[in-house]
Amino acid sequence: MGEVTYTISQAAKMLGVESHVLRFWEEELELDIGRNAKGYRVYTKENIETMQKIKELKKTHALKDIRDILGGKDQRNQQFFEIMERIIQKTIEERNNPEHHCRNIDKAIRNHQQVRKLVAATQENQKGRTERKEKSGRQKNKGKR
Repeated sequence: MGEVTYTISQAAKMLGVESHVLRFWEEELELDIGRNAKGYRVYTKENIETMQKIKELKKTHALKDIRDILGGKDQRNQQFFEIMERIIQKTIEERNNPEHHCRNIDKAIRNHQQVRKLVAATQENQKGRTERKEKSGRQKNKGKR
């Protein structure tokens, strides 16, 4: 039985990206994606794993940097895994740092305070409109008497 392969739409769905993104990455990063007898792209499990790593790297790197990271085909996997390992390790260390949690809490408090100020300002604005409408309506009623 042959290796399991996926169409571009299946691969895109698995990776949570659009198909055109995979085509773009393939072209820009000069990736070797197989084709079936009809010429359609077919993605292997290894291709999907590579694309997932590219997706993760895209969060912190430009495609030209990722191309440099991938380098030649001989060095591609070794360099890629080393860099991914460093990124993952840095992320884990950052998340485990209590200072990181405090910064996130402070940021959440600031955001909450900004939202409260906006809500209060909106309520004041609407209250002012209502009062002006009521005052205008009373003045019109006085004029009719």
